[in-house]
Amino acid sequence: MPASATSQAYSREDVRRLLDVSDRQLHSWQKQNFVSTCGTFNFSDILALRTLIGLRESKIPTSQIRKAVDAVRRRLKNVHNPLTELKIYSQGKKIRVQFEGRKMESMSGQLLLDFDEAEIKKLLSFPGQSSEQSTAARRAESKREKRSTGLKKGSISNNLARRWKRLSRPTKGLQNSIRHRPAHW
Repeated sequence: MPASATSQAYSREDVRRLLDVSDRQLHSWQKQNFVSTCGTFNFSDILALRTLIGLRESKIPTSQIRKAVDAVRRRLKNVHNPLTELKIYSQGKKIRVQFEGRKMESMSGQLLLDFDEAEIKKLLSFPGQSSEQSTAARRAESKREKRSTGLKKGSISNNLARRWKRLSRPTKGLQNSIRHRPAHW
């Protein structure tokens, strides 16, 4: 009967091949006690290595990872190995931790509010319009402004152009007298 994946032991070569990690990097992570230092690796070590690889691919320095893991250990006393027991991920250049359905900043321990991006867009759109409609309306307004004058808003020449447009339009009184002019005109 084959061993289950969680109790199976993996050799150094197996881990390097499975995770496409160099021997030098693997040795460095072992030296820093991120993973087991014995000759074989278990499933938990594989999970920790995958987390480390993901953080490194996000350009998070190893020193920052070390500080974050130590800070999480200090804050969450019941967590022995944060790399395997918690979901640790990067958001930009910061390391975040997810536990018990909540998100936390790794260094400060501050809980993070989890806003859904789609919900935020709905809140920012004009009532009664979808976010696509409000985005389209903003684009159209921007194009109209550019076409109307082709000049920078607030510039002297733009102000003069607007005044000239206003002066060149006939007034209502003049329009009415033109419509109702006598036949002999």
